[in-house]
Amino acid sequence: MIKAVIFDLDGVLTKTDSLHYLSWKKVCENHHFMFDKDLNNELRGISREECLSIILHFNKIKLSDEDFKKICDEESANYDVQITRLTVNDLMPGTVDVLKAIKLKGIKLALGSGSKHASLVIDKLDIHKYFEVVVDGNMIKNPKPDPECFTLCATLLKVSPADTLVIEDADSGIIAANRGGFTSVSVRQTKEGIVADHYIEHLEQVLLLLK
Repeated sequence: MIKAVIFDLDGVLTKTDSLHYLSWKKVCENHHFMFDKDLNNELRGISREECLSIILHFNKIKLSDEDFKKICDEESANYDVQITRLTVNDLMPGTVDVLKAIKLKGIKLALGSGSKHASLVIDKLDIHKYFEVVVDGNMIKNPKPDPECFTLCATLLKVSPADTLVIEDADSGIIAANRGGFTSVSVRQTKEGIVADHYIEHLEQVLLLLK
């Protein structure tokens, strides 16, 4: 029996994954790094530090620890600016209806995101009120694909991973859910990637898994 649902944020509930692309694009333009949408696809669902490491590896560039941190801070500042422009139009279709329907079923809700801006985003989009627990990148040491984010959500919700759905759109998140013993649900991802327990094309289909 499903007692809780944990949602990822970027690309699942919100369209903010595109904001990360714009933020990294600006950084790479400033530093003359090669960057495109194909490379950006490799950055989905992982920490800012891991993103920069992948970009640097692709460009065959090494940086000092100090310069590495400066660029991470630069991307974070770019993203802060992007967040100020968010509106309800940046929610994925059906987001509010799905969250309301899950709450009505008496099922607990948590947000499990590696983003350090997650709380700011859900406040800006007025969906914070639907979650009993919010775990973001400021609260964990080990980013996805480590299951720490989801495990902490389950602990705070006081539920077992076996009774919990995790809704993700990135391979790193599906791996984390699988490693943590959760039921993994992949949104808009093909079965050619990391194997999830369930695949859905639209957020509303989460409700079918709760019947």
